[in-house]
Amino acid sequence: MKFFLDECVSPRIVSTLAGIYKDHTFVSSTELELVSTKDTDLFPILAEQAFDAIITEDKNQLTTPKELRGLYDNGIRWMGYKGVHGVGGLPWIAMLTGTLVSGLVLALENWGDESRGFKFHHGGRQSRQHFTVFEVDTTHWRARPVKLAA
Repeated sequence: MKFFLDECVSPRIVSTLAGIYKDHTFVSSTELELVSTKDTDLFPILAEQAFDAIITEDKNQLTTPKELRGLYDNGIRWMGYKGVHGVGGLPWIAMLTGTLVSGLVLALENWGDESRGFKFHHGGRQSRQHFTVFEVDTTHWRARPVKLAA
């Protein structure tokens, strides 16, 4: 699978994720010169370049109907996490790396056939502490949490 790291995700994490998930491709917005591209313009570009998912801190992509529709219509899965404020340096990169590495394991195991979003949570040991799955409610254009079997 091919993952796009949005501009809010450090491009320094690309090589780490690629080293762990060798069967997958990770590309940053910086690498593709797509920094500051409006989300509604970005999603068709990602689809054209055969990306399967976007990794981001931008939760507005789930709450703004036009952006959620853009993700859905272009077949792009949303994978996000809450930013950590007040943490920097090595603790920040360690937290980001741990969140994405553990979250991706669970997302790949729960990929499914329908368009989904995945919210990764920091810390914890149980899957529900790391991970929330969303499906797209196409009637109201909103993200709807999905309850997974234990």
